[in-house]
Amino acid sequence: MAFGLGALVAASQGAQGSAAGEYDADVRFVDFGILQLRQWNVIRLILADQVDDGCWTTTRQTKTAAEIELIRSNIDVIENSGDGFLAPKLFVGAIGFETREGSCAVYVETQAFVWDVEKKEVENQTMSGIWERSLWSTGSLLSGPKDGMSERVQSAITSQVQEFLVFLENTFRDIISEVREEEGDAAARYWETFFNGPSRQN
Repeated sequence: MAFGLGALVAASQGAQGSAAGEYDADVRFVDFGILQLRQWNVIRLILADQVDDGCWTTTRQTKTAAEIELIRSNIDVIENSGDGFLAPKLFVGAIGFETREGSCAVYVETQAFVWDVEKKEVENQTMSGIWERSLWSTGSLLSGPKDGMSERVQSAITSQVQEFLVFLENTFRDIISEVREEEGDAAARYWETFFNGPSRQN
């Protein structure tokens, strides 16, 4: 599977109904970051502007464009506070500057983060903690005239967000496909329903 993700393997005891709670199954291994995003359908969108010299002046429009792509995929964008603090995070940003008069160099990056519970040994004591880890990332370097660079940065970030959404969808489909191959249609339907989230079931 792409990105080395493990398959979700369900050991089913037989389908007793289509509702998620009526199906007896055991999840043996899964990248829960993917399924967490799929089921929750929420994300914190963080935009970071580290571009100087007027090489990126459309940060507000860029964030709006990224939000539109997420909303189109049934993912709600929530604030980075309160209950939203532990929600998955999509970081979009750029760093750059004017290289010479009238020209800019800008590195554009998009990265998705999820929370994991991890155990660590500290002075012979096992301690559990919540750690943020990278689920997916991509980046690209743009260079050229300052005139039009803001639009290029916005277009690049929008494309990267779209690439992330395609990654999520394709990975989820791969997971369901592997469940279907291993355990049959009933198990696949169970997990597809369970992890599709409320907004995709309406």
